[in-house]
Amino acid sequence: MIFQKARNAIAIAMAALFISSVTTWGESTSIYSYAEGNLSNYVRIGLLYGDQSPQNIRIESESGFQLAQDSQGELTALRSLQEYTLLYVTREGGRIVVRDDADTVLSNDFPSDYVLISAAQSEQDRMISIENGLYRDGVCFRLDASGGLTVINYIQLEHYLYGVLSKEMAPNYPLEALKAQAVSARSFTYGALEKHVKQGFDLCNKTCCQVYSGIAAEFESTTQACSETEGQVISYEGKIATGYYHASSGGYTQNSEDVWVTTVPYLRAVADEFAPLAPWHTNISFQELQRRLKASSYDPGVIRSVKVEQRYDNGSVGLLRIEGSKDSVVLSKENIRTVIGGDVIRSVRFSMGAFPSPKIITESGKISLVLQSSNQQIQSSEAIYIIGSDLKSYKTTIGGISIWDGTSSRVIEETTGRRILFTDEAVPGDVVHFQGLGHGHGVGMPQTSAREMAYKGYDYVEILSYFYTGIEVVAADHLKGLRR
Repeated sequence: MIFQKARNAIAIAMAALFISSVTTWGESTSIYSYAEGNLSNYVRIGLLYGDQSPQNIRIESESGFQLAQDSQGELTALRSLQEYTLLYVTREGGRIVVRDDADTVLSNDFPSDYVLISAAQSEQDRMISIENGLYRDGVCFRLDASGGLTVINYIQLEHYLYGVLSKEMAPNYPLEALKAQAVSARSFTYGALEKHVKQGFDLCNKTCCQVYSGIAAEFESTTQACSETEGQVISYEGKIATGYYHASSGGYTQNSEDVWVTTVPYLRAVADEFAPLAPWHTNISFQELQRRLKASSYDPGVIRSVKVEQRYDNGSVGLLRIEGSKDSVVLSKENIRTVIGGDVIRSVRFSMGAFPSPKIITESGKISLVLQSSNQQIQSSEAIYIIGSDLKSYKTTIGGISIWDGTSSRVIEETTGRRILFTDEAVPGDVVHFQGLGHGHGVGMPQTSAREMAYKGYDYVEILSYFYTGIEVVAADHLKGLRR
């Protein structure tokens, strides 16, 4: 056994030399290969990196391991470590050291700072335990600039989507909505590759890319959605379109340039007739607002007032002005949510005021009223009881209610209209209250609207075509050799 382990240690070292001779891992390397015109089958997902980089980590595989390499976006086995079901990978100075469960050093002289180990199973069944999580395919270790190890799941793109879908859309959503999400997520993955290339991987496992939790997040419904759309992406004029999506539009999606900077032709604002309004109410003290501004390197001094300075045609806020004792701060577009916080500004479709219920005025009465309790919604078609000024109870429906806004009376009509007018008064005082519609950045496909469209019988292609302007749903293989 000792001799066998010694032979294995030598074999690992030799294989490592082979890795360094055929593979160069660096900031400019990505498994998304345009050189051959190939859309790679594998992606590298950062699990632990930066201030989370460990000094050592435990990996397990019931079927053992393979020392492997990346070969133009394919996982190729170099040497079998099948007799080992448990390995410890440690950073010791400038080296990556691999040990078995008896603390025997299997290798400590890898010439490369990038080590790739896969589970020794068939291509579709490879599973590897990385600390307390179970993941498919393989794991990479890279020397981290902070002095630890960057831990990366090296995984087939389709397997990666298995672990993404339920974290981005509820697995009990109808299948056509899940299929639309699968195509969007696949398209987003291709569009966002190289986002973390300087850290040695393609995407991370957090919300700035797509939330990913490995096998623990897999469900039969979401895996089915991935399988039935395997390889399919959205394309615009023959090129891959990045599939941005968000939780809820609140009635209108956003132009890309109204949220970020660049005008993208397939990311156009769309009147969303399928949107649940998703109303929200939040508030923030001027003192807390000042603290958050300072955390983002703004220093207005003591805050005096807050005011919406610009709105876009669809009612969304473009500029928010905050006046302070020292300076005024103007936040624009998505920076409003980024700086103040998504916990306060859930979408840029909001109104605000000095009181808990800022006015949202209906336009021509074209809005359905939804009454909410702590655990359910009362829809507009249901009977409700209202206490009148004479203190008597009256039975009616929401469609029979009139609202007095201080000037005129407007009837709440049972309709799917979603356009609203927001108020923009400057808010002085100590607290600003926000009321809005929707949740998220608003660009691309709203997931709750995809759900509603699926319930109404639309298929996933129709859903995607509604929210992404001028796109086609095609097999990624058809786009070989084409740059985004």
